[in-house]
Order: sequence, then structure tokens, then C-alpha cells
Amino acid sequence: MLYKRRSVWYIKIKWRGKTIRKSTKTANKDLARRIEAKIKYEIVEGAWFKKDPGESITFREAWEKYLSEETRCISIETYKRAEQAAKRILPFFGNYMLTEIAPAVLSEYKARRLADGITLSTLSKELQFVRRVFSLSKSQWQFVRQSPFEFFRLPRVNDQRVRFLEPGQFKKILQECPSWLKGIVTLAKLTGIRRGNILTLTWSQVDLKNRLISIDHTKNGERLTLPLTESAYDILASIKEAKVRYLDCPFVFHRDGKPFTPNQLSMAFKRASNQAGIEDFRFHDLRHDFASKLVQEGNDRAKVQLLLGHKDERMTQRYVHLKVEHLRSAVDSLEPGHKKELTDDTEMSSCIVNG
Repeated sequence: MLYKRRSVWYIKIKWRGKTIRKSTKTANKDLARRIEAKIKYEIVEGAWFKKDPGESITFREAWEKYLSEETRCISIETYKRAEQAAKRILPFFGNYMLTEIAPAVLSEYKARRLADGITLSTLSKELQFVRRVFSLSKSQWQFVRQSPFEFFRLPRVNDQRVRFLEPGQFKKILQECPSWLKGIVTLAKLTGIRRGNILTLTWSQVDLKNRLISIDHTKNGERLTLPLTESAYDILASIKEAKVRYLDCPFVFHRDGKPFTPNQLSMAFKRASNQAGIEDFRFHDLRHDFASKLVQEGNDRAKVQLLLGHKDERMTQRYVHLKVEHLRSAVDSLEPGHKKELTDDTEMSSCIVNG
């Protein structure tokens, strides 16, 4: 817009949240308009403001860079989830330039996916991948100066599931497992190792001499070293001794030299659990069971966090209440004595009743 101060025309132009105020140094309005038009053209061409590289980089290009670089930092399972998420993410975001993806665009994606009937948990996981791309685009690659997630909230999801087995239930499940699944399920219960890590566990990660398992890349991208209990050691040692036909196979658990797929494992475990009469118990819940038992045995949160490979202590916090519940039986064991004392001492009982 043009405005006049005394006899001179000034220009005020707003462009992507920034404002330019400049004197045209002329009292001629027609000339001032031509100067304004020239400045607007220069702004569009990038002469006034430095352009973000993200103005000429599509989300698809940034996504491909993310996958190529993150393979060294994330687990195989997370990488596979990213590939699955891409089937939904890229058709929507792929052709957008990075700087074109505003909070309103994220809101549109959210509305469309919810209209498709997906859960908030699934939506949140998809958007977390998009957020990761923008986080890298801003902090490391410097494609953009601002992430749209600074003004957009991910759906709030309460998925802090804690599921563990009651005494005798694991034995029932194990009895229903096919022979190839028994060792996997037992080791998962004894170590709390995630599905993806146990399926890709190789003998190079197993140190029977020192009774350790070392996993190079966990879900959070960090190395995890787990001491083996005697029971866990016995399972791995027996598998090692029985390894005859496939001497050159690197995997601990396999069929004809090839590792089992996550879907094979999950479906077989679900059938075994259902046949054992234990519903709503997933393979990942063996990890919860491992953590729950650690807490109930009095181990402190720091140890539990290290053994689970949690990067954020808030992930471990979900199990803390189990320690209190486990102590309830100890407190309840005093109840017979309390009742006897209160019943025998009539004066005390009267005092309590009458205040």
C-alpha cells in the first residue's frame, strides 16, 4: 500500500509475516506506484528476503534423505514402520514444497485420516514421522527456518499399556506354542527384548562365555547390553549346540536359514494365547511382563530403564505403580494381627469408635 508523509509517498508491503516500509523519495504518485510494483517483483524473485532451501525441496525429497540417513541410527523395525507409513504420508505430502506445509495442511491430513477410520494412535505415529523429517530439515539440513509442528499439536494418545501374566499363565501359553516359537517366546519373557531385535538376533550378538546379549541398534537407535540369567543362557546354549544343518546361518531363530517375519511371529503367538484362554495378550506384552517383574522384585527405576533400553525415563514411569501394588500383600499380612489386637483391647476399640 502507498501512504503519504508530508509531500513524499511511502510504501508498506507485507510478505510472509514480514513488513517492508520504504520511502519512494518522490511526491509523484504514479512514479511511486511504479516503484512499489518493482519492489514487489523483486520480493517475489528473492532479492529482498533470503529464500529457504525448502521453497524448492519437496517433502518427498526430504523423506528420501531421511530414510537414507536414518538407516544407520534406527532399528530395522522402525525403518519398516517408516516404509509402511510412507504409503499414507507421501501421497498426501509428497509433492508439497517443505515451506508450503503449514499447520493448516497438517490439520487437513489429520481430518482425512480420521475420516478413513484410523485410530488416534495410528495417526499420531504417522505424524511423528512427518515431524521427524521437519526436525532434521530445520536443525541439521537447514532446509527450513521453522517447523509447522511448532504450531501444531499431535493427537494426545494414552497408549501406555501395562499387561503382565499371572502365575501359571505363561506355562499355558508355552504349551500351545509350536516348537519353533517356544524358544523365541521364552527368551522374550526372560530378557524383555523387542520383537524386531529378537527376530534379527544373530550369534555375533550373543556372548555365551560372558553371558551377554549386545544389540547394536534398538528402537531408539542406541546400543543395549543385557546380562543373561541362567535360564536364558541355557536356552541359547541348547540352540547353539543343536545348530547342525545351517552352520553358516547367522540368525539364532530361523526357518531354513531365513528369519521369521514379524507377522508370522505375532499371528502364531496370538493363536497360542487364545488357545491357552488368555485374551488380549500380545507378543510385546512379554516385554511389559519382564519390566513388571523387575519392578515387583524391588529393582529401582534406573536399573529397569537401562535393562529395557528406554531413552526417556517417562517410558519406565508406567511400571512404578506396580511396586506399590506388590507391597500391598506385605501390608495385608499384618491384618490378622491388627484385628486380634483391636478386638482384644476393648478400651482401644472404644476409643477409636468414640473418637
